[in-house]
Amino acid sequence: MTFREQYWEELEEAKAEARVEARAEGLAEGRVEGLAEGRAEGLAEGRAEGAKAGLEKGIRQVTLMMIKNNLPTPEIAKYTGLSEKEIEDLRERK
Repeated sequence: MTFREQYWEELEEAKAEARVEARAEGLAEGRVEGLAEGRAEGLAEGRAEGAKAGLEKGIRQVTLMMIKNNLPTPEIAKYTGLSEKEIEDLRERK
């Protein structure tokens, strides 16, 4: 093998090793970025679901207080946004 052939062969091997290392680094960086994005999305979804659940619980508590104070169903519906059927269901469970 001539010096030139050996040089080109070593160069190609070095390029192949560099590609493998670059892919590994890229995968590692991608995983880190993906995990960070996933965590951020999960937190946002969790906060939104928690806020919704809290709002629903608060509306239910206010509705129960209104029922306890004998407010008419249409008036409760007007202030809570619940349907009259939902309010009547709560009256029955009370």
